[in-house]
Amino acid sequence: MKESALEQMKKDGVKRAVAFSQYPQWSCTTAGSSFNRLWQAEEELGLKGEFEWSVIDRWPTQPSFIQAHVAKIKEGLSKVPEEHKEKTVLCFSAHSLPIKVPIFYLVIGTLS
Repeated sequence: MKESALEQMKKDGVKRAVAFSQYPQWSCTTAGSSFNRLWQAEEELGLKGEFEWSVIDRWPTQPSFIQAHVAKIKEGLSKVPEEHKEKTVLCFSAHSLPIKVPIFYLVIGTLS
């Protein structure tokens, strides 16, 4: 997070903004920490309350997100020789997070 972005927003007269996490599944260790840093920077700069925020903090079942993954998977599978396709395994990772971290269940939602 670049604090200068918040300062420039103030200077430009921005009143409404969207905070969009690039992490499709919400977790306190990913999107949560990013948003916390944003709110902390806003407060440190004395800009708390200056902007009306809309927050996009999770989107694991967004159709276009899933379609993009499907396209990439199909592209990858098209490169597997025909004689190996039957034994090909797809492995989905939640970045080595333990099951107790909620992101695991959001990844399962994406795969469903």
